[in-house]
Amino acid sequence: MPDYDAILVGSGINSLACAAMLARSGKRVCVLERNDWFGGAIKTAEITEPGFHHDVFSAWHPLWVGGAAHAQLGDDLAARGLEYLNTDLPTATAFPDGHASFLLRTAEGNADELGPEWPGVLQRFFPNADLAFGVLGTELWGRGGLSLGLKAYRRLGRTGTAAFTGELLQTSRDWLEKTFASERAHGLLAPWVLHTGLGPDAATSGFMTQVIAVAVQEGGMPIPRGGGAKLVDALVRLIGDHGGVAETGKDVERVLVQAGRAVGVRTTEGETVTATDAVICCVTPTQLYQRLLADAGVPPEVAEGARRFRYGRSEMQIHFALSEPARWDGDERLNRTAIVHVTPGLDGVSRAVNEAERGLIPEEATMRGLMQDDQLTITRILERAVTFHPRQQIVTKTADGIHRESFEDLGERVARLAEETRRVVHTVHNWHHAPIIKRSVELVQQGTIGQVTRVTWQTLRTKPAAARNAGAINWRLEPALGGGGVLTDHGWHVFYLLRNWLAGSPTSVSARLERRRHTASPVEDTATVQVTFPHATADIFLTWAADRRDNVVELIGTDGRIELHEETLRLQRDGQEQKWSCPPALSNGSVHPDWFDPEVTRFLGEVTGTVERDGNLAEARLCSVLESLARDSDRHGGRPLALPSLPIA
Repeated sequence: MPDYDAILVGSGINSLACAAMLARSGKRVCVLERNDWFGGAIKTAEITEPGFHHDVFSAWHPLWVGGAAHAQLGDDLAARGLEYLNTDLPTATAFPDGHASFLLRTAEGNADELGPEWPGVLQRFFPNADLAFGVLGTELWGRGGLSLGLKAYRRLGRTGTAAFTGELLQTSRDWLEKTFASERAHGLLAPWVLHTGLGPDAATSGFMTQVIAVAVQEGGMPIPRGGGAKLVDALVRLIGDHGGVAETGKDVERVLVQAGRAVGVRTTEGETVTATDAVICCVTPTQLYQRLLADAGVPPEVAEGARRFRYGRSEMQIHFALSEPARWDGDERLNRTAIVHVTPGLDGVSRAVNEAERGLIPEEATMRGLMQDDQLTITRILERAVTFHPRQQIVTKTADGIHRESFEDLGERVARLAEETRRVVHTVHNWHHAPIIKRSVELVQQGTIGQVTRVTWQTLRTKPAAARNAGAINWRLEPALGGGGVLTDHGWHVFYLLRNWLAGSPTSVSARLERRRHTASPVEDTATVQVTFPHATADIFLTWAADRRDNVVELIGTDGRIELHEETLRLQRDGQEQKWSCPPALSNGSVHPDWFDPEVTRFLGEVTGTVERDGNLAEARLCSVLESLARDSDRHGGRPLALPSLPIA
């Protein structure tokens, strides 16, 4: 007899809601989650000070509270400790001129804020609200989509259905500019498109703007008391109370298929779990088709579609533990508003998105200030319309000593901000100070092997390194945290080291990124990169899918060659070989205090003005450009891309 009626892979909100409804109906369900927490994109954690709880992914739940699943499960969840808090001031936009606009909980209030056009928006939306929200909750290419289409056709007729479809496809810019005369209305609603992963000039963004605006008016900005994890906890309890099972630390590697039907799953530990009715996978396309169904005969066109799937823009969050709520300038209502966007308006949002899509730092970012005040829980988050920016290490000196911490590269904007505030931003490029690297640089600078014409670099690892702190998010595996992937983890080091050996600035970069072993990961585990210089090339191979842990580097010059392997540096010239022992090996990792101390010394020199102040950031800008272009090259089939003529090195 199969173990369960249904198995659910992953524990995001869709999976837990599905499992809870099935369990409540009497089905035997099992939820398997590979992480050590339930919730997927809902996680509450103490990441600043003890007692301060931060929602590090999803924070507010207006669409969930207004959706069908919560309507059915709400009372059961409340009985298991879930309590939603709400506000009459859900969201606002603060403009640079000191004015602000608010989206409120009443139609009358919103007519005052947005303009006299708002009642007409509601009159047109509500008669077909079931169709609008049905689009969000329906698999459009299945029976549900066909049923929804027939429903629309019966109600609206051919012409009306065509008009409704056209409204679904229009951009936010088109809808806002045609609907509202007030530019402040545009600036109030446009930032919400970013929460859907779209920009205001993207198809369907106009529809999403309407849906969110109406949902916020009707439902406010509900948040669970104690953080989003309270919703997850209540769902897991509900599943368990009805005989279901939910387990963390269960990494499913295959869905078992027999005669074209899913009958169970197998975990990486070799455990097999079977199901009578269904295996439901709430995962990404990459995980589903390239890993879970890798042996199931997925049609080639579907497999290719999954391989080409690319994740959209991420956000950068800055969390603060505050002693009191933030005090906004201008309208005092901002101090009581749940989410405040900061933007010059529709064009500002659009420009920031367009710049981010092209890998540029937005000149004026769209931000949101997000205040949660629940006992000890006070959080503020800034959200940027950006793709990703490679990881850096920031070294800061405060009254209580030297501190090192991870941060996002903010490029020249951070450099300008540092100058304005008289602070020094400094990246920790600690591999410069590995003994074997230092010795190789000395030999190259002495001309021992002539001009270096080629560098080959291999970084071999069997898996990505774990997060340093137990329970912490591993930035290497999260695209939202500095890009993630082996290219960010190891490629950054290689990029800044190349300047030690090769003359001139790089001219082009090409790359192919793959998921060879960790196929369910949202980031690559293997990168093959070539960087060209005026008189040299660098061939780089990085992987987390090797059968051993190793680093091998070769420097080929006009008069000889140098090999770096483990602790040994070999110099071959004129038929002779010399060796130096330079422990520790690069494959031993980066955490060596004596590699960091020179960076602290350099940082203090920049503070005091005794060393060049922009050399370190110039090096970081070069790494950032190389990584960004490498990812763009992969998206274009590995085509070489020229470096821009910018002061990057």
